[in-house]
Amino acid sequence: MRRKILIILTIFLIISYGINAQPALIDSLLKNKKHYTATRLDAGQSPKIDGLLDDDCWKIGIWSDDFVQRRPYGGKPSSEKTFVKVHYDFGNIYVAILCLDSEADKIRSIFDERDVFAGDFAAIAIDSYFDKRTAFEFALTAAGQKLDQKHLGDYELDINWNAVWKGKTTVNDSSWIAEMQIPLSQIRYTKKDEYIMGLHFSRGIDRRSELSNWEYVPQEAPARVFLFGEMNGIHNIKNSRQVEFLPYGLSSLRNKGTNNALEPVTLNGGVDAKIGISSNYTLDLTVNPDFGQVEADPSVLNLTSYETFYQEKRPFFLEGNEVFDFSIDNSSVFYTRRIGRPPTFPDTYKTIVVSDIPSQSTIISSAKLIGKNDNGFSLGVLNSVTLEEYADARFPGETKTKKIPVAPLTNYFTARLKKELNEGQTIFGGAVSSVNRFFNDTLTPAIVPGSSQTGGLDFVHYWNKRTYYIEAKAVGSIMTGDPEAILEKQMAHNHRFQRSDADHIEIDSSATNLKGHGGQFGIAKKGGNLNFDIFWQYRTPGLNLNEMGYMSDADIISGTSDISYEMNKPNKLFLNYTVGLVQNVGWTFGKENSLNRTSLSFSSRFKNLWELSLKSIINYSVLDTRALWGGPALRTDFSQDFSYNLGTNTAKDLSGSIEVRHGYSNDRIGESFGFEGRIKWLPVKRIKLSMSASFTGSKNSQQYIETITNSNSKDYLVGLIDRKIVSMVFRSDIYITPELSFRYYGSPYYSIGKYSEFKKVDDAGSFEIKNRFEKLDVRYSEENDSYSYNINGNEITFQDPNFSFLQFRSSFVFRWEYKLGSTLYFIWSNGKTIWQNSDYTIGSMANDLFNKPGENVFMIKLNYWFSL
Repeated sequence: MRRKILIILTIFLIISYGINAQPALIDSLLKNKKHYTATRLDAGQSPKIDGLLDDDCWKIGIWSDDFVQRRPYGGKPSSEKTFVKVHYDFGNIYVAILCLDSEADKIRSIFDERDVFAGDFAAIAIDSYFDKRTAFEFALTAAGQKLDQKHLGDYELDINWNAVWKGKTTVNDSSWIAEMQIPLSQIRYTKKDEYIMGLHFSRGIDRRSELSNWEYVPQEAPARVFLFGEMNGIHNIKNSRQVEFLPYGLSSLRNKGTNNALEPVTLNGGVDAKIGISSNYTLDLTVNPDFGQVEADPSVLNLTSYETFYQEKRPFFLEGNEVFDFSIDNSSVFYTRRIGRPPTFPDTYKTIVVSDIPSQSTIISSAKLIGKNDNGFSLGVLNSVTLEEYADARFPGETKTKKIPVAPLTNYFTARLKKELNEGQTIFGGAVSSVNRFFNDTLTPAIVPGSSQTGGLDFVHYWNKRTYYIEAKAVGSIMTGDPEAILEKQMAHNHRFQRSDADHIEIDSSATNLKGHGGQFGIAKKGGNLNFDIFWQYRTPGLNLNEMGYMSDADIISGTSDISYEMNKPNKLFLNYTVGLVQNVGWTFGKENSLNRTSLSFSSRFKNLWELSLKSIINYSVLDTRALWGGPALRTDFSQDFSYNLGTNTAKDLSGSIEVRHGYSNDRIGESFGFEGRIKWLPVKRIKLSMSASFTGSKNSQQYIETITNSNSKDYLVGLIDRKIVSMVFRSDIYITPELSFRYYGSPYYSIGKYSEFKKVDDAGSFEIKNRFEKLDVRYSEENDSYSYNINGNEITFQDPNFSFLQFRSSFVFRWEYKLGSTLYFIWSNGKTIWQNSDYTIGSMANDLFNKPGENVFMIKLNYWFSL
């Protein structure tokens, strides 16, 4: 199999290189770049930003046009005329974009939240470093909503970056106008006598799914910023160093829901600061930071041993988070959700009852330094400190509770650096992270490791007009601590050193450290119609990134081959389509085949702007080393999964999509079926209503239940689980202006699991199901809600594993940006959760859930932005 794959990929490499005409087109674009000369304004000439362009300054300077379609008809003139003009003075850049439209009544002037491209839009991007990799983009929708983002390389974007700038739009009977004022303090550049900056304009016409560029960047281009046009004429401008402050005040009121008793009103406050250390580097500081998030994490009931990955939503960590990215396949050296996470101690206190454990650790301060100079050196440094946390404890024979520590004072540090050479075509980099915990006399260091250090190096090199590249990465980690804490890590889900069938790993209960390393090497082609990505990676059994980063698995050697063909020239049926083939294979260091999967996908967009995608995944029989939670590797059977997705034209006021999924395993017992429907309705341009609803029904004949420890052995129990999941998300948004809005979010989630056909694992690695398990003759006790079975005269009992899980989360948010960069929030959030060790019907569960009081939180938050 591996030899066949290698031959196919080699042939593919030769063919793709031979037929690829992309470098010739890119070379032509690089030699014929557009140039624009910005006009300098004198004192008193700056325009009023109102979207009207009636100021005298707009009567001078150069209007530029000749936009070219990027999609759908790449290389053809834009269907509507667009004119752009740029002025500047000592502290600002002023932009005017005039968007003519022969069907002005069809301009999509609709409202949405910030940083969402909704309806028609116009944008400018400025490569102020002129490094041909980094750019700052500012956009306005026809309704006047702001969008800003940073370009970080090939096609990487930081959409969480929010600058403070002015922008207004107007719509008339023949066009719409976008007018902007961009403070030079919001972009980065090195002090010079005269500047050359990369320049790019784009315009979106929603009803035609059309995107046009001032400087043509083809859809098949391997990167964007290096193809930008150039802006000249800028000189004698202020240093881009900035000093900004964002103090905030917060008042909250909470009730626990059980008896509707209100807790005392809490008052809180803090300040965020952004200080320009130089023209290239910015220091972000925060004291008593506001790390609250308006929208809760999605509800999940995870029955696997793998950790659930949650997206970051806290503003301080979102902005600039991409600077710290250092990943190997699906693992990362830095995972921001580790900072401020809930206490992670095991059940160390054996004789006391611990309650009211904090839901998160308090972050008292955090700082990060981010920047890049004109020599291609970029740096990101972050440090955060979390407080010691306490919980309530009741000791034997006592009625009163006492406070005990459950998490130590902790310092988190991470740093990332890169050096670009040859206009960003060669990049060297490194990353380090460190976690250090400080235990007091009453908190045992056996709870968690005392320290963890991780370091890595990476390299990437592009050639042939950035169409091809190779990359290599290496990473290592060492964790130190009390033997009991290190033993917990050895037995954790991503190591499982206790596996009895793995000769290459073993428990060391006296160890005071855990260390390992990993690496990745890949070669890829991007740009043009035919692309591929081939890489191999490994992680030794002792590698652990989870103290500061995220890693689902250690002990793996795997390879991925990803081949795709993309058609972007519209024909009679399609505007575009993509076909992809991916092969994944993997083994443990003990030569156990733990991964073997093939997937084939097809995604397309029709000329009527409807979308269709299909996907098929084949999972070959492998050994799952984590299925039995520390037991032997369990053989999984051959299975197939299919999904189909059909979506309507999103440029309509009413649009939606439906996805259907189904799958089955070779034993014909394991199967799944599910669907998800999504609908969005804009009854008027200021109101958006959306809903999604999904259902999944699945059967897994070897779902892990429990490990029963006998005097001389362990029984690993599994069963057939019949599981049903129903989830829904409702959103409603009302916009009075782009700066004033109301939002409601509600999400009920139901998960029900019923077990049957109990069995214990006999020969875990057998291909024959009858040899893999021994069926158990179980008896149910209604009085104890438990099952029992008899082996060799011994009565073994285990708890009824059936479950019902319900959760409802909702929030209402009033947001008003009452002054540039300053915002007032009113927030109400409600949460309800029900857990039952039994299988209820969804209808009865829903009735119980909505009758439950739940927890309510009311908050008022006010921040005020100012700069020096």
